[in-house]
Amino acid sequence: ALCSALISAGHDVVALRRTDLDIRCAKEVKRVMARLLPDAIINCTAYNAVDAAEADPATAFAVNAHGPALLADVAEASGATLVHYSTDFVFDGTAQEPYTEIDSTNPPTVSPSYVPDVARATIALLENQAPFGTYHCVNSGFSSWYELAQDLGNALQVDGRIEKMLSADLETPATRPRFCALSNEKLRSVGIQMPEWQSAIRRHLATMHEAQVRAQAIA
Repeated sequence: ALCSALISAGHDVVALRRTDLDIRCAKEVKRVMARLLPDAIINCTAYNAVDAAEADPATAFAVNAHGPALLADVAEASGATLVHYSTDFVFDGTAQEPYTEIDSTNPPTVSPSYVPDVARATIALLENQAPFGTYHCVNSGFSSWYELAQDLGNALQVDGRIEKMLSADLETPATRPRFCALSNEKLRSVGIQMPEWQSAIRRHLATMHEAQVRAQAIA
């Protein structure tokens, strides 16, 4: 989604897969970036299997902490802009209102985020040369997974009943935050408005439907 949005906006893109660059290796990061000399480095890499991370903290730390630090060093040395994505799980989920960028992080180890909307916001931040810093970038509004499932079921006109349950009742290795909605106020302050999450669901479903129609036409 990010590559498609960047190319559509007229930018030259070099998309590196995991087999092209292991961000855990300092030598490899320096070699590849010295060859590419990018104006911006957008890091979409993450170890996001939160339960598996509990059993493999070394790999999770290497990908999510050491790797981005290497990219930051290379970016600073070359004058490139680094964009790094994190997660609302950096907060402990004990708040009663959406977290802002200045709130203290306290990960115990959900505002939905539609990837095309995040990609467009990322491009706007880069093209407008927004001040460096942390920006919350999620679709407007927030919901529980139950509410999201209800809205999705209604949009799909699915028959059946969605049962509500608490994440605290699930036996998982990693603790899930009870409330981790994020505030987009800082993003709005630089002129970027994120669509509501309900709109994102319907646009995603429309995109899937169009893809299915094209596939059927080709078949």
